[in-house]
Amino acid sequence: MLVLDTSPPVFGPIEAVTRLAAHIAAASLIAAQLPLVLVTLGGRGRVEVLSRRADLVSIWTERTLELAEPRRGLALAQGMARTIRDGQLPPAILLLSHAWCAAEEHDLEAPAGLRALFVQYPRQDIKPPFADRCERWESVPAGTTDALEQVLGRLLG
Repeated sequence: MLVLDTSPPVFGPIEAVTRLAAHIAAASLIAAQLPLVLVTLGGRGRVEVLSRRADLVSIWTERTLELAEPRRGLALAQGMARTIRDGQLPPAILLLSHAWCAAEEHDLEAPAGLRALFVQYPRQDIKPPFADRCERWESVPAGTTDALEQVLGRLLG
């Protein structure tokens, strides 16, 4: 499960990293013929099954001017994860967003298996407030692209 923030707070240098990370993860999962669902954060969000390389265009084109609703997006991802089990293990849910994602959601419980890649705003280095609720998390500066495969490997491995 990929949960990609497509709302205004990620526009620009943040989305350059989150979208590339989503593309790398999705391309790898599709190549391995594993089930994959993209859930977007922003407004009501969108759910799309990605099963072939051509579907990756959604990662690069989906965008909204509405604010993200992390509670709704993570609930959608959790519900979809229940329907696409591959073997005995539930699918991992990978959240790709900015470091302040869900900061106001003090009572939001993370779904089981939630991993997150938080991208820092330029000239900022904070511990993401939602990080402690994730099973695994990584934080990278905006503009980081050369080490994304290793970061994703740690998150999804």
